[in-house]
Amino acid sequence: MSIDPTPLENITWRTSLTCESAGCVGVARQGDFVIVRSTSNLEAPVSKFTLEEWGHFLAGVKQGDFDDLALERQEVTPRGSALRRPSRVELAAGRRNWPS
Repeated sequence: MSIDPTPLENITWRTSLTCESAGCVGVARQGDFVIVRSTSNLEAPVSKFTLEEWGHFLAGVKQGDFDDLALERQEVTPRGSALRRPSRVELAAGRRNWPS
């Protein structure tokens, strides 16, 4: 990971479909890298990751490796289709009464 000083013109930023405020994480592709920034502070530094680094991070997110870092549990999924499944951290803690 590095902080990228490259100009950010012509970048198409994406946020989670669950993001409904300015306090989200923006993600974009820039060549062979994924760049990440705060949407609430557009002047803040941008972090730059290789595709391999980003792939490992996404795999960890999908399997719940970072769920314990959340301040609040948001039980929504993209487009509000259903409640999310428990993470392996929650399963290990014994929370098994999740809706199907």
